[in-house]
Amino acid sequence: MAAIGATILGTISALIFPMDNFSNFLYLIGSVFAPMIAIQITDYFILKVDYRQQNCQWTNLILWLIGFIIYRILLNYSFPLGSTVTIIIVIIAMTWGTCRVMKLVKAK
Repeated sequence: MAAIGATILGTISALIFPMDNFSNFLYLIGSVFAPMIAIQITDYFILKVDYRQQNCQWTNLILWLIGFIIYRILLNYSFPLGSTVTIIIVIIAMTWGTCRVMKLVKAK
């Protein structure tokens, strides 16, 4: 019941208040979370990597920062899938590629 109330309140607010005030904040949230989720999806579902024994995975932190910067740059352009889906695809590919390169380097 609370979800329905929140949906109605959100819809009415969107119709009454100008959304231009919130769009920059929403883009900031997207630029933070889209690369992070892409890395998590890649690590957990594709690469099946377990980082529970490590305090920080620096490679993923750097990839997240790169994704954040690329997302902010992509906001200036128009893509059929939008900036969020585009950056998720790019970061998944970068995370997968980085993992493969690191495994090859360790093997030598």
